[in-house]
Amino acid sequence: AYIRAYDRAACGRVAAAFHNAGFVVGSYSSGRVLLFLNDGQRERASKLALELGMIPPLAKEPEHAQL
Repeated sequence: AYIRAYDRAACGRVAAAFHNAGFVVGSYSSGRVLLFLNDGQRERASKLALELGMIPPLAKEPEHAQL
């Protein structure tokens, strides 16, 4: 339970940083933060993810993958 709580807190801090930078956060947990992006935000979100110590997705998700 401790590891799960630590993961949730760590992802929450990253999610807050994305929110404060103007991104829409869908959810966070299990080592990932889900953002709702348009094409114009993708590069900026990837750069911020790297600055925060996260690894952004390397491939673009298919249009139908996440709504």
